[in-house]
Amino acid sequence: MFDLDHFKNVNDTHGHAIGDAVLCHFSILLNEHCPAPVTVGRYGGEEFIVIVPDIEPHPPVVLAETIVTAVQQTPFVMQDHAVSITVSAGIAYAHQQPAETVFKQADSALYEAKAQGRNQHRLYQSK
Repeated sequence: MFDLDHFKNVNDTHGHAIGDAVLCHFSILLNEHCPAPVTVGRYGGEEFIVIVPDIEPHPPVVLAETIVTAVQQTPFVMQDHAVSITVSAGIAYAHQQPAETVFKQADSALYEAKAQGRNQHRLYQSK
C-alpha cells in the first residue's frame, strides 16, 4: 500500500488540478516500475495498492524501495509548477489470509512508515 506524503499540502498550495496531475504522475511511475504480472490500483484518495504475485522475481520489499526512491528522484513538472513529492509504503504478505486482513496489515505498516518520518517503506510485523 502506497500513500503520497503530505498530499493535502499539494492541493492546498498548488490547487486540485495540479493535485490530480500529481496523482497521474505517481500512477505513471507505479506502472513503469510494476510490469505485469504485478497489479496496480488506486485504493482511494492518494492511496494505491500494488499486488505482487509469488511468481514475481523481485520481492515486494525491493519493489517498494525502488518505487519510494523513484518518486523522490522524479519531481512532477507541469508548465510553471514543479512539485517534489515523496511516498510512504506499507507491505504485508498474504500467507493465505483474507484480503481484508492483508489490507489492514499493509495499512498498519504504512502508518508505521509515516510515523517513522515518511518517504520510506515498512514491512508489517505481527505484535
